[in-house]
Amino acid sequence: MGLCASLAAAKDKKKKKSKQREEGPQGVIAGTVFQPSGLSLEGAKITVIDPADEKRKWEGVSDARGEFAVRVPAAGDPKYRIVALFKGLEPMEKEAYAFEAQRTNVNFMMSAAK
Repeated sequence: MGLCASLAAAKDKKKKKSKQREEGPQGVIAGTVFQPSGLSLEGAKITVIDPADEKRKWEGVSDARGEFAVRVPAAGDPKYRIVALFKGLEPMEKEAYAFEAQRTNVNFMMSAAK
């Protein structure tokens, strides 16, 4: 990557962070994803969707301990849909509220695909 491309990427990243701050108060939706066997699941895709505007989404991926954390706006009455996906397992969906400067825990116990 050239210097110009690096600078442009850094500028885009800075814009995204500044946009998040402009959205007002933030909260965190976090939790753990488990395999059907009960062990933690690394690599599950987590998508947090604003039901008032389905185009507004925030994404994360579970780490080696199956844990994830996604920062989302917490202004108003922010009830989100949280979707967990992993190839070969049934997708799961839950709902949760985000509260300013707080962590909301949402855990997923995945099941085998039908």
